[in-house]
Amino acid sequence: MEQPEMASERLVYRRLSPDDFPFYFRLVGDARVMAKVTGQALDPVQARERLARATAQPPLHPFLGFFLAFERLSGQFAGQFKLESHGPDEAELGYLLLPELWGRGLASEMGRHACQLAARVPGLKRLRALIDPSNAPSRRVLLGLGFRPEGPSTWEGLPAESFGLSPVSLD
Repeated sequence: MEQPEMASERLVYRRLSPDDFPFYFRLVGDARVMAKVTGQALDPVQARERLARATAQPPLHPFLGFFLAFERLSGQFAGQFKLESHGPDEAELGYLLLPELWGRGLASEMGRHACQLAARVPGLKRLRALIDPSNAPSRRVLLGLGFRPEGPSTWEGLPAESFGLSPVSLD
């Protein structure tokens, strides 16, 4: 199977593994990051459970799954993105970035890289993304990637706004 290109302009990526708890917890344990995801930071037990779920099954394709992002020049941890399969022709895009890196266009860069990977998954026709309706920066990222608003939704009982990208293309 073809292996994904694991770099973009300023970031390099690698698949999330069960050993990555310190990186993962830096994101999900940060109240600023999680304010627009679950509404609150996860405690270590919750974070370990989510990490175990995220890494439990091998992905259906090498370009799908959860990936960590590191700054290319410094090697410093930056964030994470996911392309989580939701059936044979749909996947969900998600991304988290450390607060000290917000406003630099890195979420857009991660999202663009994820969309390029998704376009190379045979049979994948649609990407979706869910965001907190009050998360204007994330809305701008998705719109910039070509996603279209699809209306209100919920995620784990919280209000969400749904976005879709179809067809998935390399543009």
